[in-house]
Amino acid sequence: MSNYTRKNIIACMGDSITFGHGVSATRERDAWTFVLQRMLADRAKVLNFGINGASASEGCPESYRASGLLDEALGCGADACILMLGTNDTKERIWNTQAYKMGMRGIISDVLRKTSSTQPPELFLMIPPAVFPMEDGQTAYGVSAEILTGQVIPIVEKLAEDYCLPLIDLYTATKDHPEYYLEGVHPNAAGNLAIAQQVYADIIEWLEAPKEGPKNMTDYKSLTMSVKAVTSECPHLIANLANTAALIWEYMDDINWAGFYLVQDGKLVLGPFQGKMACTEIEIGSGVCGTAVAQEKTQLVPNVHEFSGHIACDSASNSEIVVPLRKDGEVFGVLDIDSPSFGRFTEEDKDHLEYLAGLLELNLFKE
Repeated sequence: MSNYTRKNIIACMGDSITFGHGVSATRERDAWTFVLQRMLADRAKVLNFGINGASASEGCPESYRASGLLDEALGCGADACILMLGTNDTKERIWNTQAYKMGMRGIISDVLRKTSSTQPPELFLMIPPAVFPMEDGQTAYGVSAEILTGQVIPIVEKLAEDYCLPLIDLYTATKDHPEYYLEGVHPNAAGNLAIAQQVYADIIEWLEAPKEGPKNMTDYKSLTMSVKAVTSECPHLIANLANTAALIWEYMDDINWAGFYLVQDGKLVLGPFQGKMACTEIEIGSGVCGTAVAQEKTQLVPNVHEFSGHIACDSASNSEIVVPLRKDGEVFGVLDIDSPSFGRFTEEDKDHLEYLAGLLELNLFKE
């Protein structure tokens, strides 16, 4: 088993419930994030990125994305993020179904695409806890229990389904316990303890699971020998490229597309490949493939979503490497490999694949 281990940093993002408003006098002892830290001891470092009044809704002045704390959370190198927003969004002056959906999707995308680590963190979505009316029958701060149960919770559940994210259900854990609250909205010490216990129960399996090591486990020696064997005696360009794509698909782990684009009439045209249907033509200078041709050098892209002009043929692709192929010193095509993982390709991959490209150049155009 690999000795590679994660840092086990857990970033908790949310509103005043995460911040610990209901236990403000003893926050660093009783807020659920600090309780969770004691439960986890030295197995993880729990960071609190909660802010009073935060909402998820796009365009709202209290939007979490505009708070500055989201940027801090994205830069902390978290191995897991816990996101809970929605209680403030239920206020009459804020609630807008589409704005809430867009805001949550935006934050989720930010977490999965813009974190400082090459691998995205495990992202847990939390269903907000229940809210209760005060003695006068009104809910504090204008929060709506009806919108929370009828709209926010179904949206969070659908987001978890769409993004294949684990859910932490605080509503079920609190809906029968009004004694957990300060004024029906903010959990007291007992409520924060109950939240911490639920979070612990839902993340401990992830925390204790063996962590994967670096993904570069390709047997390049065998791959190169196999490519050499199938191309050295074959005079057909397309057949050689097709077999090479098939061998890369067989030998390389954690990829979702592997194939070739060839220069024809001033454009890149799709050649033999393995994977989902791809773009038929790419302009020279456009996307990662077109840039590799224009610059005549390998493009190693840890996060394709940060590559200006990236062409998304497969929405599952998150990293990419493109190696130019040459004939008589001129680029005639590219080898393109995509992965669903961020940071999949390394300098080691680059070196091996450039060597493989050189081998292909020798065998494809033998006299």
